[in-house]
Amino acid sequence: MNKSDARILAKKLRQGLCYQEERLNKLLCPYLKDGQTVGIYYPLVDEIDLLFLEKIYPNINFVFPS
Repeated sequence: MNKSDARILAKKLRQGLCYQEERLNKLLCPYLKDGQTVGIYYPLVDEIDLLFLEKIYPNINFVFPS
């Protein structure tokens, strides 16, 4: 499988994902501590939207790539 085929497959797999913010929070909670700086991204189409974390963890500094 070449890189192009792998990207196509990954995109198809992402489209089939279903996630819930509560479940993601439960999975990530042990790794998120007050005062930390954590890098996240603005989601593109079919990517998991992690922006809700900013509301749940106001004492964590979330940074975004530019």
